[in-house]
Amino acid sequence: MKFTELIMRYILVLIFGVALSFSSYSQDGKLSKADVKEVYRKAEQFMELGDYNKSFKQFVILLRNNPQNAKLNYEAGIVLFEGSFDKSKSIPLFVNAMKYSQGGDTLSDLYYYLGRAYHYDQNYLFAIASYNTFLAQASEQKIPKSVVKEVEEYIDQCEKGKELVDANKDALNKVDRRYRDITKFYTNGNNYVKLINLGKYVNSEYSEYGPILLENDNFLLFTSRKEGSTGGEKYFDGQYFEDIYLAEKGGEVFGKVKNLNEVPKFQNSLQNTPEHEATVSANASEDLLFFYQGNQISQITLENSAWTPPTALTGSFDKPGNYVTSALISPGEKSLVLVSDRQDSYGGRDLYMVNKKSDGTWGEMKNMGKTLNTNKDEASPYFSNDTTLYFSSKGHSSIGGYDVFVSYYRKGEWSKPKNLDIPINTAYDEINYIVSKDGKFAVYASNRTETYGEYDIFFITKGYDEEIDPILLAQFAEKEQNDEKSPKTLEEVIASVNETDKGKDPTEDQLAVVSENTSNIEEQAETETPEIAVAETPTEEATEPAKTIDEGKEVAIAETAESKDIDPETEVSETSKALTKSKLPAKETAKTTTPEKATPSKTTKPAEEDTKSVLLFSDIQFEFNSTQLNEATKNKLDEAVAKLKKDENLYATIIGHADSVGSKQANMNVSRLRALRAYNYILAKGIEANRLDYTFKGEDEPIASNETEAGRTQNRRIEVSFFKAQFQAFIQFGFDEKVPVGDELAKVKQAIPEIKKNPNATVYLSGHTDPYGSKKYNQLLSQWRVEAVEKVLKENGLTNKIEKAYFGEDEPRYSNSLAETRKLNRRVQLVLY
Repeated sequence: MKFTELIMRYILVLIFGVALSFSSYSQDGKLSKADVKEVYRKAEQFMELGDYNKSFKQFVILLRNNPQNAKLNYEAGIVLFEGSFDKSKSIPLFVNAMKYSQGGDTLSDLYYYLGRAYHYDQNYLFAIASYNTFLAQASEQKIPKSVVKEVEEYIDQCEKGKELVDANKDALNKVDRRYRDITKFYTNGNNYVKLINLGKYVNSEYSEYGPILLENDNFLLFTSRKEGSTGGEKYFDGQYFEDIYLAEKGGEVFGKVKNLNEVPKFQNSLQNTPEHEATVSANASEDLLFFYQGNQISQITLENSAWTPPTALTGSFDKPGNYVTSALISPGEKSLVLVSDRQDSYGGRDLYMVNKKSDGTWGEMKNMGKTLNTNKDEASPYFSNDTTLYFSSKGHSSIGGYDVFVSYYRKGEWSKPKNLDIPINTAYDEINYIVSKDGKFAVYASNRTETYGEYDIFFITKGYDEEIDPILLAQFAEKEQNDEKSPKTLEEVIASVNETDKGKDPTEDQLAVVSENTSNIEEQAETETPEIAVAETPTEEATEPAKTIDEGKEVAIAETAESKDIDPETEVSETSKALTKSKLPAKETAKTTTPEKATPSKTTKPAEEDTKSVLLFSDIQFEFNSTQLNEATKNKLDEAVAKLKKDENLYATIIGHADSVGSKQANMNVSRLRALRAYNYILAKGIEANRLDYTFKGEDEPIASNETEAGRTQNRRIEVSFFKAQFQAFIQFGFDEKVPVGDELAKVKQAIPEIKKNPNATVYLSGHTDPYGSKKYNQLLSQWRVEAVEKVLKENGLTNKIEKAYFGEDEPRYSNSLAETRKLNRRVQLVLY
């Protein structure tokens, strides 16, 4: 069976599950043009809301109707990529898009996404080929230098990944996956590294991370974002607010999982609230715990078998826009390692050292230097002893996302970090690596493909099988005999993806929607006793006795060089998992230009009376990170609805804002959701869609100081801006298109009767582009688009006064970090006033 036929067979399997919900569409299996338009509208709307599950179901219907449509396969692939924990599920759809678009030449970001998907799948050869194809189009498609730099970094990661794959072929070729939660990677003969997923009692379809082992490794303290959290509310990324849980070991497994509020020992100290509470770290003697609560890291101590009330740790280190996100105390408790995104970092989050002063207080934060830190993020440090530091990093020799590294303190300085290699590290994220007290196993969190949901907690052990199952051995031998040689050149890889990538034929699971991915997990057939001879702590020979970081002297810290210029667009495709101040490391996200809507008020005075007014909800106090519309907010929005209904020539823009706590991208996201929810609320009240628009500013336009809680509360707001007009429309353009076509041309023509009703009104046209290409070219492109719309209007007999503005790339409505939002910035805004 051909590769593409397999794809369609599995898509049809999915369709069977959802088709009954759409029985109103034509019975012959084909949709009318009106139906296609409606289903596609829903698909885009769900995608914009971040509901990738529902969006993908709409795309399944569209693909059934038109399976060889390159654009539909491409956009369905983006939805699957953005919405799935296993990014490789999107590969078949991108491959289809490549085939049906005659090599992807009409889809500007196709090879970017295909490269990312192969990268996550650890298919580094195909990833490099896809990335190089994308770069080959860079000059023709005027791809920004920042994106080129990003892709070049991905290629470098893939090259490192290929090296690790070659060095660990046995482990990757000989894998025992007979049990749901246990995977053995045979590294050399009968030696193996075993990954044990802690299972459904600890892990869930959401995220679990931040493991801390207590009381001889019999208790596990961890953070979860699963259903049943203390507040019962979801954060803007679709997961519940963080809560801390305690699991007790029974036999060889962890069970008896309790919310920390149910554990008597902690009830007078640390308690979960409706906001974020997360585990951070513990000291070696287990009588000091660091945790995240109330936008900072605090600590509790164990005294007389009871935990004390919390005291703040990082308040003196935090500064607006620069927050400490992790803390670790050294074995001798004379130094702290902190993680922060301060302005003196080499880029992103860095590791910092703080030494204890003679009076018992902590000194100043000092960057630990470029041996440990990179221009990417570092996170989750852990001391296994006083000279061995584990941490996660997206830099160094990472093969993608966060990898776990180890460094040794020798001769007063830290050694070059060493990657713990495959199979411990993957192209996904590996964080929170710690070692058990007896050194026989390690624990970490990862969002690798063997999870129940997003991040899961795993045990890592090492062992030796006296006898390997002969059937399993035969399977390995058969696999080695059947392995085909990979194509060597870019042309061969791109031309023969369908033929050579047999291992990537989609399974039913590969095309499953995210929420269905974990709904029917098989019970574990058998429980194995952990072979506890683990992930031993790597050692290095020292030429002289190693000095520890707690031998009375302050730790030698490399002088911090001037901060390197970091490209603001560090990760185009991973915006959906960023967490404000969470201990789960935020994924790299693009810093976006603040969207700003062009209205006639920028160049003209549209009308004398009530033409420009702002309804400012400064008295609406959103909770921190909340995007929910409470009753007071709805009442204010009802006022806006009444105003719009009273005057049909009034148009409105809803603008979302946030305070400055957390990352810039997370704040952009939360402001977007606030604006979008208000927009949908007004829309549902019967206001026409063409009279509404929404945008979001993140933390960029405060109306009060972010230095105080009172000021931050005022900045968490929604504004509704009104302007007078008789009509408004947004005409969208394809990549580098200069004239409106298809439905967008129809939009211009639909505006003509409205304009003719008002011969004395002025038509305002503003042109806009995405950021691809030079600023000069984009300025011209926006002018050409305006002139093309103007030409259509005049050819249809319009004599109204026309005012024009050409903004190029300078005023995006939405973030330029993703293809599906970037395309909305290629537009002409038409306003009749």
